[in-house]
Amino acid sequence: MSHEIRTPMNAIMGFSGLLVNQYNNKPKLEKYTEIINQRCTDLLNIVNDILDIAKIDSGQLSVNKESFHLEELFVELSAFFTDLQKRLGKENIHFSMHCTHDSLQNIIVADKVKLKQIFINLIHNAFKFTESGSIESGCKFDEHDNLIFYVADTGIGIPTAKQEFIFERFSQLNMGLTKNAGGNGLGLSIVKGLIELLGGKIFLDSEIDKGSTFSFSFPFRTISPEFHISEKNEELNQLDR
Repeated sequence: MSHEIRTPMNAIMGFSGLLVNQYNNKPKLEKYTEIINQRCTDLLNIVNDILDIAKIDSGQLSVNKESFHLEELFVELSAFFTDLQKRLGKENIHFSMHCTHDSLQNIIVADKVKLKQIFINLIHNAFKFTESGSIESGCKFDEHDNLIFYVADTGIGIPTAKQEFIFERFSQLNMGLTKNAGGNGLGLSIVKGLIELLGGKIFLDSEIDKGSTFSFSFPFRTISPEFHISEKNEELNQLDR
């Protein structure tokens, strides 16, 4: 972890020092400033990951349930990752989010913030290890009418022997295509911790050079749209008082 923190810190310090000597060179100033900003973002992500792990370990994370429409959540995620694709230069990858018709009608009561965080970690991970093909995410009902959330990609895949290992902290696969993928090896550990906190389980189905599918489910309840509207109106009334 020391190495993960020092790498962006060294870049920030180094390019900050170079700025002084490039005062009249606008192109270099812009380039160095962009590098510093990106490394600051990297460092902030590392700190946030460490804090999440610490909170999961200490039991300080609570489950905050709210009612929300699944379709609204997926619209938010689609907008976020459409922008991320451009920044990563991976517009060649077909990214999509799908839900079965029935699940789109569902207004569920669950922890929306943590569900969103789980999806962001899994989809971001898929983009890191996928160079071509597609990334699909969403939810569907299984044969037992359980709602299953999933993220599937056509990336490099994960060897069977390593499929438990990748959920361990600071674990990274030492494979040719992943050496420049970045990350600190905490993302999947956080995902597993959050899903278990919600009372669920995560599953992995993967094959080398064909891709990976992460799927998970957790207990929640559904409510009718009429009750959802009534609940929102009550919240507004409380704010007005």
